[in-house]
Order: sequence, then C-alpha cells, then structure tokens
Amino acid sequence: MSRIYLDNAATSWPKAPGLGKVVGEATDNLISTGRTESNLSYEEADALYDLRVAVADYYSSPSPEAIAFTRNVTEALNWAIKGFIRRDDTVMISSGEHNAVMRPLVQAGARLVRIPSDRHGYNDYGRMEIPDDTKAIIASAASNVSGAIQDLTPLAEVARKRGILFFIDAAQAPASLSALDASGIAFTGHKGLLGPMGTGGLVLKRELAFSIDPLISGGTGSQSDRITLPTTLPDRLNPGTENIPGLLGLRHSLSYLRENGERLRDNERRMTERLYLA
Repeated sequence: MSRIYLDNAATSWPKAPGLGKVVGEATDNLISTGRTESNLSYEEADALYDLRVAVADYYSSPSPEAIAFTRNVTEALNWAIKGFIRRDDTVMISSGEHNAVMRPLVQAGARLVRIPSDRHGYNDYGRMEIPDDTKAIIASAASNVSGAIQDLTPLAEVARKRGILFFIDAAQAPASLSALDASGIAFTGHKGLLGPMGTGGLVLKRELAFSIDPLISGGTGSQSDRITLPTTLPDRLNPGTENIPGLLGLRHSLSYLRENGERLRDNERRMTERLYLA
C-alpha cells in the first residue's frame, strides 16, 4: 500500500535520498572536531564549514561564520530572544506566532504588541501600530496553522528605518537575510530542508554575532586558556560537541535541494492542486 503523507508542517517526508546512510556513516566513523589534531578532525572542520557556506547561501547571508547551529528552530529562537531581549522590552509579534516565540518572550518578561491579522491569517499591516520604544520585531515567514505565507517586506522597512531588531522564524518557509536586512533568521533542518531531526540554527548579521549573549557557553576547542567567551567566530556561537552526524546529514540534504529544488517545487504545486481539487 502506498503511503499518503500530509504532515510536512511537522517534519518532511521523504527526506533527501541517502540521508540515513550519510548520518550512519558519520556516527560510525567520525570524531569530535576541534578537540584533537588529526587529518580526520581537519576534514570534519572543512565539512562543517562547507555546511555553513551552504546555509548562508540558502538564506542569503554574506557571513557563514555568523551561524549558531542548534538542535532545532525552537532553540534558535531562544538564542535570539534570550540573547537580546530583557524584561520590559517592547517586542512586536504577529498574531499567529508559535509558542517557540511566545514562551521565551513571556519568560524574558517582554511587553508584547501584536500585529493584527485578517480572517485568512495574513498580517494586516494597515491596522499595525508601532510603539516608539519597540526594541524588536519577530515574525514567522509562514504559518503552520493557516498556511499563510507572509509578506515580510513592510516589517523589514519599519525595522530598517527605526533601527529595530528584526528576527524571522523560518520554520515553515525560507527567507532572505540580505533582501530583508534581517537581524537573524531561525531555521530547522528537518522540515523544508529535508534533513535530519536535531538540526537547525540561527543565521545572524555578523555584527550581532559578536554582541549576542549566547544561550549556552562552554568548551569550544579554541582559546582554551580563557575563561571568557571566545572572541572569534563561529567559536563564540557553538560551545560544546556538536551534532556532527546530523549536521553532515544536513549538508547532504542541502546539496540535494540545490540540485533538485525546482523539480521538488513543481511536484509540490502539482500535489497541492490535486489535493485541493479532490
């Protein structure tokens, strides 16, 4: 019996062909990069840098080193929120934000101002009011509930003119850091990127990568004589042993998307039309 899968908003299926083999081989054969001097360690470091370049290209960032790899988009959003938002800061959010945004903001003690939405779940910018003391805007590129793909350009323009931090939740749709002049984009590897669970990250503007208060700190394998945070990127953003098998799997899936993205989008459109007309 053929499988009918309609849960891609939760996690994508099928994954990139060969993903399981890549992750399995990495689990069996690799070591912890940055913790030893060996050819294998250098090869891993090169592979992870290749992934940074691929992620930066996908989200149109000029700074591959300014990416914090995380377990998922929820953790990435926590990095952004807890790295910059303090108690009583005013933060604008869309009315349909995920709890991955709402709960960290409540924890941080932020004052929340909601962007109204219309009956279809789209941001209603005509009714939007922007407090003078707004510190940040956080908005989803697309909703996992309504399916609405948002036009984020008006928010980008407001943030640019007023010098407001602008973070995008890209769990359900991609976004361009450069085109929107965003402060950061939070992403996950296991949805539209067709990669493994347990992967994701925060793509930051380079200057913010030096000023963010990292959610986690610890060993990096560099500047080990210091008890303070490393002063270099990406070390400042990636403490502790990373999920190297998962990240190499994500590199594999991004390579697959680069080669097959248009074909996959055409198939998605055909399947959507077929489901809609059924």
